[in-house]
Amino acid sequence: GPLALLDQIGLRLNLQQARQALADGLPARFCRPMAMPVFARLVQVGRCGRREGGGFFDRLANGERQPWPGLIDVFPLAPDQPDTAILQARLRWAEVLEALRCLEEGVIASADDADTASLLGLGFPAASGGVLRWAEDQGLAKVVATADRLAASIGPRFEAGAWLRERAGLGQSLSAWRSAAAPLAPLSTSPPAP
Repeated sequence: GPLALLDQIGLRLNLQQARQALADGLPARFCRPMAMPVFARLVQVGRCGRREGGGFFDRLANGERQPWPGLIDVFPLAPDQPDTAILQARLRWAEVLEALRCLEEGVIASADDADTASLLGLGFPAASGGVLRWAEDQGLAKVVATADRLAASIGPRFEAGAWLRERAGLGQSLSAWRSAAAPLAPLSTSPPAP
């Protein structure tokens, strides 16, 4: 999902955004220091995103996407390569932790907004109910424990903040950051019953 979204938006545009954030003197987390070299290398080899012929993915004639075969040449595998399930989990947890930071900082008004945006914008699995609904289903204590494990093995970008730790320590959910209105029904391709 996240890599397909980057392709859709365009890697050149994402690179421009990261460079501008750096030029503006924004904190490192807004400058995308880990992503910027990847964007720069893909743009350098002409993989600028879907609109410009492809980025991380190629589109097949039937509309399906497949990873661009040239990725292996541009980014050779590390000797100790994690398997696909681990990479998918890391991406999922990165989305969860960033959505929680956005809620904490008031970047988003509610957990419901994060869920809607993750379903419609990030391609988060619809059955999950959204990024923060998924986190609540895991339990905030598990989110913190997983964040601690990932931060210890991968790096500080996975660290859980004090706000999240406090919520988890108190056994809270995100209900205080949800609207009182009933949640949206799951997306369906079936027409409503008469």
